[in-house]
Amino acid sequence: MPPVDQASASGRASPIPPPTLAADSVLSALYGYWCRQRGAKPFPDRADISPLDLGPRLLPHIGLLELAPEALSESRIRLIGTALVDEVGADLTGKKLTDYVSGDYLAAIVSLLDDMLRHRAPVFSEGGFRWHEERAVMTRRLYLPLSQGGEAPSLMLWGQTFQRPDRVAYTAGSRTVLIG
Repeated sequence: MPPVDQASASGRASPIPPPTLAADSVLSALYGYWCRQRGAKPFPDRADISPLDLGPRLLPHIGLLELAPEALSESRIRLIGTALVDEVGADLTGKKLTDYVSGDYLAAIVSLLDDMLRHRAPVFSEGGFRWHEERAVMTRRLYLPLSQGGEAPSLMLWGQTFQRPDRVAYTAGSRTVLIG
């Protein structure tokens, strides 16, 4: 995984998205919503997040992951948006990460989850994504911690968008930014 850049020395996510996130209107809107819902807390509670508030523009691009902190690769998808289902080609609701990814890709996802949990802050990542051999795309991911009535994150709300190579230059590299 590439080095994590500190986007803010304050230790708290800013309500203004960093430039790398601001380039994606869907993820920027999701980040703004997450910031508003958390208020003065380090991150919002699951009860603070409403699908009605997220609306039809954001819902297709989000997922909810139940974290298994003792073995992050065993975390389970509780919800996955239709744009993500369309890209992957399957509804992964109820599946563990290890049920559908392995190897370097699983290690990269677990590394991002670990960064989010360790820093108790959002993580933004962008890079190449190849689920189907014939469809290489660029993807942007935003991992947002949520609690369930406790002090520690137990869920992750994530947003993910895809950019086709004919619309953006495809690069094999990736970049990760810790927000907060």
